Amino acid sequence: MKKDYYETLGLKKGATSAEVKSAYRKLAHKYHPDKGDGDEKKFKEVNEAYQNLSDPKKKQVYDQFGHSGPFGQGEGQGQAGGFDWSQYTQGGQAGGFQGDFDFSGMGGFSDIFESFFTGGGRSQGRPDRRGSDLETAINIDFKESVFGVEKELNLTKNAVCDRCKGNGAEPGSSLKTCPECKGEGRIESVRRTLLGNMVQQQVCPTCEGEGKVPEKVCTKCRGEGRVKESSKIKVKIPAGVENGSTVRINGAGEAGKKGGTSGDLYIRIIVKPDARFRREGYNISNSTEISFPEAALGTTVEVLTVDGPIKLKIPAGTQSGKVFKLSDKGVVHPASGRRGGHLVEVNVLTPSRLSKKQKELLEELQKEDGEPKKRWFG
Repeated sequence: MKKDYYETLGLKKGATSAEVKSAYRKLAHKYHPDKGDGDEKKFKEVNEAYQNLSDPKKKQVYDQFGHSGPFGQGEGQGQAGGFDWSQYTQGGQAGGFQGDFDFSGMGGFSDIFESFFTGGGRSQGRPDRRGSDLETAINIDFKESVFGVEKELNLTKNAVCDRCKGNGAEPGSSLKTCPECKGEGRIESVRRTLLGNMVQQQVCPTCEGEGKVPEKVCTKCRGEGRVKESSKIKVKIPAGVENGSTVRINGAGEAGKKGGTSGDLYIRIIVKPDARFRREGYNISNSTEISFPEAALGTTVEVLTVDGPIKLKIPAGTQSGKVFKLSDKGVVHPASGRRGGHLVEVNVLTPSRLSKKQKELLEELQKEDGEPKKRWFG
């Protein structure tokens, strides 16, 4: 028996498209066959699950009927009741379908089959009240990305109505049983078809599946349980965050309808470049310049780090391009909690203009070195 697609991705049934996408990326990276410890079989299972749950139409059919398809048949069977189902499935199996259906050429059967794919052929139960996820971006400085920072965001979103507390009823009134569905949350209708009478169930349009309606609708939210408003939210950006990464805050998205759970807030981090520093993994680097005499005799220079200026001793005989490392002056590693280093590249400046005395001193130095040494390249 084929494994449940939600279980394959480690999710609960009814997961949102954002949750499906996030789980797929994580597992696809984990099991990718090109990795040394990858697993091709599991990678294919994850990919198949994502293909069916990422498409809204396929997901609707799968959530309603599972692997068996709308005709209640098992895996691998291509037909049901004389209808060739395989042309609308992937590889002849009822695990999903491709493309849009055209029922216009099916005569009296078009309404029957269309009802299966529009939610009319089986009870949908209580609809999903979860609020939408929100996405935004935030700019931070280079040093803020190294040490972490708390920022305040201004968001305009659907929030829980403070007048009715989300239930859609005017204060002082209560909820009563829906007169349309008698509290069932769904209504039934019987249709005559060539296959006999078919009972269809659909979500009650009056109470939207709740089974209850307000005696008096909230005057502020008009019964929806939420209103659009501006709000401020404090966001903690963790130390070591990279440019382009995303921070997720559970429940900070839009409020759900009529007391439904809130969506999540996804914040994309944009780190402003700093001309003084470069990030290389968990190390930070920059460069400093010294003169030819300083390189030959040694010196001490002041190097700018994210922690402030630090004295760096340059030993005698240092060559141009030499890199020195200052420990624990880089970016925090989230796994170990330790900081990387600060890398300083030393560049030796060759003077372009010399005074007469400087030229004489260099010529004297060259004489003491003797004949020029042969250097072979290639």
